[in-house]
Amino acid sequence: MKKYKKVLTITTACIVSLLFVFSSFMVEAAGDTPWMHSQVIATPGECGSTNCGPATLLVFPNGTVWSIFEVRHGSGSDFVPTDIFRVISYDNGTTWSNPSKWIDYTDYSPQTLFQAQCWWQETRLWCGFNVRGDAGASNSQSNKAYFRYSDGPDYEDDATWTELLVQNYSNVSQRRLGLESFTVSSDACVITSSGRMIVSGWALNYSYVYPAGQCSVLLYTDGTGETYNDWTAKYIIPYTPGIDQCTENGVIQLANGTIYSVARNEEGYGPECTWSEDDGITWSNPARLFDASITNAKPSITRYTTTANYMKNRIAVAYNNASSTRIHLSVAISYDEGNPLNYKYSKDLTGGSVFMYPSIGVLPNGSLILVATKNSWKEVYCFRMNLEYVSGGTDWLVEADTTLQFISIDGQANGTTVYDSTPTFNWTNVNGTMYWLQIANDLAFTELVVNLSDINEYNYPSKHEANTTRVSFTLPDVNALTTYKQYYCRVRALT
Repeated sequence: MKKYKKVLTITTACIVSLLFVFSSFMVEAAGDTPWMHSQVIATPGECGSTNCGPATLLVFPNGTVWSIFEVRHGSGSDFVPTDIFRVISYDNGTTWSNPSKWIDYTDYSPQTLFQAQCWWQETRLWCGFNVRGDAGASNSQSNKAYFRYSDGPDYEDDATWTELLVQNYSNVSQRRLGLESFTVSSDACVITSSGRMIVSGWALNYSYVYPAGQCSVLLYTDGTGETYNDWTAKYIIPYTPGIDQCTENGVIQLANGTIYSVARNEEGYGPECTWSEDDGITWSNPARLFDASITNAKPSITRYTTTANYMKNRIAVAYNNASSTRIHLSVAISYDEGNPLNYKYSKDLTGGSVFMYPSIGVLPNGSLILVATKNSWKEVYCFRMNLEYVSGGTDWLVEADTTLQFISIDGQANGTTVYDSTPTFNWTNVNGTMYWLQIANDLAFTELVVNLSDINEYNYPSKHEANTTRVSFTLPDVNALTTYKQYYCRVRALT
């Protein structure tokens, strides 16, 4: 059974005094201490090759996790025979199975499989992957794209899967948007609130010479998706020479229903984002995700939390925070629905080591998980971390609770003006050995003015008082709220 602790939030505002409006809610006790775990989950030798990756992941509702990845035979080139392998975790990414071949390149012609991705549609599991073109195509980037789906219940049983062709360069009538290259991307896909299924992708416009002319695209369906004609293609970010050459994108849905896409920009400006307010039919002009020019490596995006489950709308993005090479694999958080140039933290996971092609997701326990490939298609790594690790301890997951309990301050009623810059906070005693109090200038708690994580009677003998039901803590003079303005506050129990 989960254990929960009471947490209070206080909003203050006044001109010459402090007006407190506050409430309490629940927070999961686990994850107080920032943590991150990394491990190798597949090596080329285990797969009978010298190269493996890029990898993607899929999180099941019960905590099972799949990672599927390319195994390239002969070299790390994009144009060699390539299988799709799979590893499985049944315990939220803690331990993993040995790699096993899932999709065999000998079953397809040509024989280079690439950019595989899985996603959920209620109880139906989907997979998309691509088969790169052969020497007979007008360009080596020509391709076929396949979807396969399974209604389970045993998704690991290949007999439950049905496959269909959704892009075919060798048949003019089956070229999406008239393009020989129309590739299913290896990042997030989404089922919108209207039931529309949107699959991210990218394409190559052959009126330009490779590598120019790449663009961000999608496939969507309002039907079952079980036939070629169920799917319709749309541009997300068209190719603009010298400005936008976007590939390898992902799509999610924001809390307000807007569809949001993040893509790699091979013009060298780093990831770009764009929005659609009509379920993916038309899109805004793209904007740079970060204010500094960074490498044109593939990013990965996921819907992290919403106010329906964890009190805040958060988006998590994984990307290489470096100016050129694929180093400094990092995770950043958005608190304002992906507003460009406003992502917080940018936690570096790997330093100067090369890690590329991340795929990020959310585990049922609220922690983040991502997979990435090290050193140009060598080992596949899994990283797991809590929000405290990414935020440096300044943010944590607070579960939504519609039954908010009243907490007093200075013994006064809710909404009372308090004429004291060092007020006494009163919260429910949940028998924590220590409490952590934060007061910030902003709701995202990125601008802290008070950050005390050692509150107990021993550390604050003259400021701390408790009985069996209540804790009272008076803000020390050194932490006095000398500026009268709006504040945000929260407290949690540490065990």
